Amino acid sequence: MPDEVTLLVKTELQYDYDVTTPVIGGGAGTGIAATLDAKSLLTSYYISGSQVLATYQTLDSSGDASPGWTMDDTHFPTTETPLTLRTASVNNSNVDVVAVGSKNNDVWVLTTGTRFPQWVKYQNKVGGQLVDVQPAFDAAGNLRIAVVLFTTGSAHLVYLVDPTSGTWTPDQGVHVSTLGVHDFVVSADFGSTVDNSNFGYLIAGDGVTNDNTGAAIPGIITVTGGKRISAKRLVATGNFTNVSSVALPYPNALPLIFAVEAQTQLGVYFQAQSNGTFTRVNLFGTTKIQKIQSVLRKSNDGVSAATTWVEVFALDATGNILHIESDMTQDPVLVATGLYAISQWRDVAFIAKGMTGLVLTSTSDGLAILLAVGQDRSLQQWVQDPATTDWSSQALAVPDSSGKSAVGKKTVYYVEVSAFDVNNVPKSGLSATIYGVQYANINVNGRPAMIDPIRSVTANTNAMGKISLTYDAPDSLAAPTVSIWVEGMPLDIRTDIQGSGDIQKKLRTITSDDLKSATNQETGQPLLVNVDDNTVDELVTALTGVVAVLDPDEEQPSNAAVSNIRNIHGSSKSLSRKFIHHKTASHVAATRSRFSPSLGHIRGRGGKAVHIKFRRQGTHHANLRTPIVAKHMTSTQANKAKAEIRALGFPSLDFSFGDVINGIKDGIYQVVDVVVDGIKDAASALITLVKDAATFVWEGTCNFVRQAFEVVGAIFEMVKVFFEDLFAWLAFLLDWADIKNSAETFKTLLTGFQQEGLDWVTNTLPLATDSFFQSCKSGLTEQFDVAKAYMNGISLSSYDSSTTPPGNTLVATGLSSSDQLQLDDLPSTAMWLLNKILNAGGGDNGYTFTSNSLTSLESLFASFEEAANTAGLSDDFNAAVSDFTNLFTSFSNRSTADGTPFDNILDATKHMVFCALDLLETLVLVFEKAAAEAFKFFAELLNAPIDLPIISPIFKFITGTDLTCINAICYSIAIPFTLLYKLITGQKPFQNSSPLLHNSAEIRALAVPDELTLARGILTLINTPFDAIQDIIGAAPDLLSPGGNIRFLNIGILLIPVINSALSIPSLKKGPIYVTAWSIATVAPAMSLIWLCATGLRKGPRGHIVGQIALGLLGGGAMGTAIWHACEPEDSTDKTQAIITSQFYGSLSNLAKPLRIVSQRFTNPVTVIAVGVAMPTIDFVSGIGAGRALIHAGSVTT
Repeated sequence: MPDEVTLLVKTELQYDYDVTTPVIGGGAGTGIAATLDAKSLLTSYYISGSQVLATYQTLDSSGDASPGWTMDDTHFPTTETPLTLRTASVNNSNVDVVAVGSKNNDVWVLTTGTRFPQWVKYQNKVGGQLVDVQPAFDAAGNLRIAVVLFTTGSAHLVYLVDPTSGTWTPDQGVHVSTLGVHDFVVSADFGSTVDNSNFGYLIAGDGVTNDNTGAAIPGIITVTGGKRISAKRLVATGNFTNVSSVALPYPNALPLIFAVEAQTQLGVYFQAQSNGTFTRVNLFGTTKIQKIQSVLRKSNDGVSAATTWVEVFALDATGNILHIESDMTQDPVLVATGLYAISQWRDVAFIAKGMTGLVLTSTSDGLAILLAVGQDRSLQQWVQDPATTDWSSQALAVPDSSGKSAVGKKTVYYVEVSAFDVNNVPKSGLSATIYGVQYANINVNGRPAMIDPIRSVTANTNAMGKISLTYDAPDSLAAPTVSIWVEGMPLDIRTDIQGSGDIQKKLRTITSDDLKSATNQETGQPLLVNVDDNTVDELVTALTGVVAVLDPDEEQPSNAAVSNIRNIHGSSKSLSRKFIHHKTASHVAATRSRFSPSLGHIRGRGGKAVHIKFRRQGTHHANLRTPIVAKHMTSTQANKAKAEIRALGFPSLDFSFGDVINGIKDGIYQVVDVVVDGIKDAASALITLVKDAATFVWEGTCNFVRQAFEVVGAIFEMVKVFFEDLFAWLAFLLDWADIKNSAETFKTLLTGFQQEGLDWVTNTLPLATDSFFQSCKSGLTEQFDVAKAYMNGISLSSYDSSTTPPGNTLVATGLSSSDQLQLDDLPSTAMWLLNKILNAGGGDNGYTFTSNSLTSLESLFASFEEAANTAGLSDDFNAAVSDFTNLFTSFSNRSTADGTPFDNILDATKHMVFCALDLLETLVLVFEKAAAEAFKFFAELLNAPIDLPIISPIFKFITGTDLTCINAICYSIAIPFTLLYKLITGQKPFQNSSPLLHNSAEIRALAVPDELTLARGILTLINTPFDAIQDIIGAAPDLLSPGGNIRFLNIGILLIPVINSALSIPSLKKGPIYVTAWSIATVAPAMSLIWLCATGLRKGPRGHIVGQIALGLLGGGAMGTAIWHACEPEDSTDKTQAIITSQFYGSLSNLAKPLRIVSQRFTNPVTVIAVGVAMPTIDFVSGIGAGRALIHAGSVTT
């Protein structure tokens, strides 16, 4: 039984673009804070001058592919000056409390979550200078607002502000006359069962305790809040400027406490002892620290048990951000009642440099997000993926809808997922859920998303049945693995997508010749410059060795969970290809049980290993004969090599793989040795590094394929090949010169067609229809028999290999499926611009014409509607539709359609052809007048703007033109058109002409006829999904996914056929058959032109019964013309037969349009469903068949 949905997944490394304005934050201290909402989305609040601003993540952008950040002014009163800012959040909600201390010593509080949040003033009536204010929720969920006031005598008082009454009351429990608060934390975690308090304080300051003489001593204390007599605990004595704490998931446990000592500027952890005291542990050694933040982390892959550890971040005196983690193998140890201690810490690792501030926030499930403030006050988000330990950073920037900011160019992986039904028809509006195997910031159909193993995002396939996934690749070839579930798949199934899969395969099998011939596509220079053959050979050994270990040849996962689903979904061996389109590469996408290891995990028995040595001065590899030396080896040999390195006695580094790589990228460490050994479903690695002339060893386990790319980057850097060079070698880069030539040629053809269309309606169409009716009415029954004989042996699948797996032979045409290139064979980049426009919201679905009055056109349109409706009510028309209803509705099964010979189709549509001959004559008279009037509006329609604020400046940047109807269509289709044309011919399209120098007639005259035929065939293929989606929308408008741009779709179904008609004008010289065929083919887009002009571009003829009738009659007329041509072919060549066959194919789509009328009249839901499935199937059979036949006609030499 075929899968209900199959996924075609394609991926490319490429350029993308954005228009953003960086977020500039405020101060680095108490002027900035951050929160995470219920969806783990970050909000940063900061003081900027006299304003309090908020920048927050959102996942419901307009589909413009910009970062999901929005900056809002909180409208802090302009009469006040904010000085301090702190926040608190309601757990698992989108409610934040922002507390600001003003220059007037008042407190202002903003509570978000309401539609129109307002600042509330809590006036200071008790006097004193406000030092700090901090909101917090106590254990009962009540808001507490704690204020530190400086009073006479250099003392600080802690006041509690009642959020209801606004009353300021001293907290008697911490009312110490000598108290001087340097920093404090208010939290429910410092409440105590001793005095039944549900919140408390962590305070660093002066006079927190007294010595034997009663003199005040500075230090750190914890004290319960809201009680007259509080419970206090002395943590440490001494001067401290900054405190932080981590709550532990144990009952009545005191949080872990960290601080910065004032005099030494050391970052300190206070380790609890069994006697209730605390010992100082200098976590960052002798490094001077400005600020310290801490968090409880968790790693959860959604399946196995979570791992918990503590992480501490610090900003050092030179602006570096450092972090250190507790040993993940050891939980905090209970040393005394309520006191837990961590005795094992890993080594300090470097994250970023050039920072002036940091703020840390975390989710309840342990995801930590670090907000760093740059020296230019820009804000950056840093996240370490708990699974891979890789670091990812993202500058906070908001989309610039004004378009005034410069368009930014960035490097990305672009993945296109196409969902097909059982008939290989794209499925629009399917629900999909995208999960992250690792943490990732991605764009899904132009909308930002943050995903990891427990956070997902939902989307719908767009109008073309596609989901576009884009993830930034700023400095590494590594790509996060994502998993997708699509409606139609079982709930326990996922399809993994490896964006870097194609590159992984390339590196796995790369040869020395491949590297020597590798070229930087942007400069035209070799990738390797001044690299000798010996070094190239070593590079190949290193690259293939690393990939062989970290991305071994495909093996089925050994996870027992696979066997649990065999009886439901088939054997485990076949599971990886279930719901996968046959053109999807197995290294790019594979299906699995949700409980099995992902495509991003290393999977295999192990046994392979590689040792790579890097030449570094001052190390044990200073005298290597080449910059890099590599050797493939067995696990036994690898273990021996590791033992030899360990014997050298280098000190070890104890931090994560991600920290190692981050340090290498930032130039902190240089690689000396890499030994990677494949073990079961993982890899064991030993890396020797040098820093400041000292050599270190790092050992650990790699579990993810993407970690191979970090080693790959280090390998290439040894020969001065950096990421930008690798990108220019491996990326799919569009040839914009050729694409622009195609697009501008299309535009020239379209603008020239306004007059050509008018001439045709006025002069050619009347003659064509007279000739058609006279020739076809005479002896039509006999002509059917001749046509059947001519088409004998050709079925609907003869020119369509889209559903045929590679390797099958198409007997009827003599072409193998590999010869029949389709749009699906193009890289994902081919549809990138089209999807970018299609996914964007807006676009001004309505339009008002301004150049002329529509009065006369609307009157003629009404007459045309009346004539068509009259024809559709005739008994002959209804009988004709009934004749082919059974056959066409059976096409809801694609295999039935593919096996249907044209003999059967001719028999079923014979009545409709007769009907068309009788009824079209009446319609044509009215149509001629309406079309002539509509062509007057053609130029204005072409230049009608499409309003997409972010897309528009990007479009202009890459094309040099404004985003109008004509430009949007011409450039978006020019990409797949040019790529497919060059794949078929090896040459660029329209190479003999220039749209800058030649008009439409000259472009056609300078082209070889076969080139025009080939171009028409490719355009017919491109038009096919536009054709199908119009029928789907006509039947069920709700299926158009969010962001589906109606105007773009409507204009596409009009302009692509018009370009096709413009290309085939030379055929009018071949005689009346070609004149008639061309005229009937051109009537359909001309009728769309009438409809769109009359409805302000909102609606085409597909969704209206009158349009369905008229299109059905046109289909009958087109079939009649094909029959006429089959009876009077100009020769017996393969080329002519292919052209005639394309006419038969091309008639089917319009011929089937009245099926919609049938389904509306039937009450049987089975028939309605069958029609809904059959119509887009017929569209694809018709479009692909006609397109492939024309391509064949333009390709053969006879």
